[in-house]
Amino acid sequence: MWYVLEYSLTGCRILDRVFNKKPATILVYGPAGAGKTTLLLHISRRLSCHGEKALFISTEGLQYQPRVSMHPDWFRNILFTEIDCFDKQLDFVLRTIPFTRYKYIFFDTINSLYRLEAYREDSIEKLGLVLAILCSHVIECNGLLIASAQVRAIEDEREFIASGMKILEYWFDVIARLERVDGKRVLTIVKPSSYRDIAIEYSITDKGIMWIGC
Repeated sequence: MWYVLEYSLTGCRILDRVFNKKPATILVYGPAGAGKTTLLLHISRRLSCHGEKALFISTEGLQYQPRVSMHPDWFRNILFTEIDCFDKQLDFVLRTIPFTRYKYIFFDTINSLYRLEAYREDSIEKLGLVLAILCSHVIECNGLLIASAQVRAIEDEREFIASGMKILEYWFDVIARLERVDGKRVLTIVKPSSYRDIAIEYSITDKGIMWIGC
């Protein structure tokens, strides 16, 4: 059964129709600089300001730190941790997630370490196991998993897709693409089909994401 949060998860009325239900798994993907980390921090900050505790896992080193350090009080209920290799990612999820008290989990990015070892025969199985454990946890806790994903170019540099998308789209209820279109930053819903191709313009400010016309 899905439950609607009592407050706005994103600050955007249109997006909340898609994002504001739990349990749910949400994936955002896009090229470097599109605002994936900023969006995850934006949502985690809103949860924290409503007194919710969350776990923020980074495979991007301390990329999140400059924004957090500007307004540390906004993130007082968020536990940040970093993981630097694929095997450690799997080990952390196996040994920690099933026993954690956090029902809101942010993963930035879910596939970056997988990309480095995608040539290994067992890499797809490892990524699948990581996703299965994370998804089972948020369903059991009636929580949310919100992850970002890196992309690779297809056909030409103007087209891109998340690395490991076939397995990612199996596990995530909601998928959104972040990109620049005609010089504007745009978030487009890819999944579910009932909201597919809904596009929302946004900008990135010192305070995080600002939705335009939303």
